[in-house]
Amino acid sequence: MSPVELRGHLETVARRLGVRVRFEPFQPGVFRRGGLCKVHGETRIVVDAEAPVVEQVATLESALRRLDLEAVYVPPLVRARLEGGRRASGPALRKAR
Repeated sequence: MSPVELRGHLETVARRLGVRVRFEPFQPGVFRRGGLCKVHGETRIVVDAEAPVVEQVATLESALRRLDLEAVYVPPLVRARLEGGRRASGPALRKAR
């Protein structure tokens, strides 16, 4: 699966969870990172639109690992990537909203 295809699958998983994904250009600088956040009570994932696709994938994976994925369909390869990294990042949050 290409990084672009993987990014699309991760975005779909986020939508199924009711999480909005925003691609925004970040200010140039040494430290540029997006991730999971709440804006006006709405859970979102913010991704640097100008980052390489592999970094965008890493941002999405990191954010989704913090959410409870049990109630939504996640393609097996994508689930394996998320669960493999979840062990290192700690337990999932129970609610996305």
